Amino acid sequence: LMLDGREIGSALPLDKPHKGAKDRQQPRAHGVDEKGMLTKDALEALGVGSYARLWRKDGLVVEKASSLLSGNPTLSTTAKVERARKDLVDCVGYRQMDALVFKAKGGQKWSSEQFHEERKRVWAKGIERAVEVWRGGTRDPSACESHMYQLELRWGALQEIERLLQGGAK
Repeated sequence: LMLDGREIGSALPLDKPHKGAKDRQQPRAHGVDEKGMLTKDALEALGVGSYARLWRKDGLVVEKASSLLSGNPTLSTTAKVERARKDLVDCVGYRQMDALVFKAKGGQKWSSEQFHEERKRVWAKGIERAVEVWRGGTRDPSACESHMYQLELRWGALQEIERLLQGGAK
C-alpha cells in the first residue's frame, strides 16, 4: 500500500545520527514512527483510523485474510496469509517481550543501560518463548495497560487468522 507515492514500510534514506546517538544510524521505514508504530497518515492510507480497527479480531487484517482465503485459494494467496500469521506471531512476541521488560522494571526508575541489559536478557529467550508465555494465558495485572490492550488486539487477529488457515469459515 502506498503513502505519498512510496510503499508503506519501505526503507527511507538514513539520517545523520541525532544528538546523543552512539554514532549509529537507525534505519527508518516510510509511514512508521521511531517506536515502530504506523503513523496516523499510514493508518489512513490503509483505510483505518486506529490500530484497533486494523488488528482486532474483526479488523482489516482479518478481513483481508478472509478475502484471500475465500472461494478457491491459491498457493500464493495462502502463502500471503501464512506470512501475515508469522508476522502477527512476531508482533505478539515483541509486544510480550516489551511487557516482560516492563514487568521486570517494577515501576523503578532505570538508567538506559539497565533497561537495555534487561531487554537483552528477556529478548535472548526469543520470540517463541514470549508467545508461549502469552499463549499459555500468563497475564500480568500489573503490566502496562496499553501494551496489554495492543497484545489482546493482535492476539485476537492471530487466533482468527489461524482459524481461517485451518479452513474455518468466517
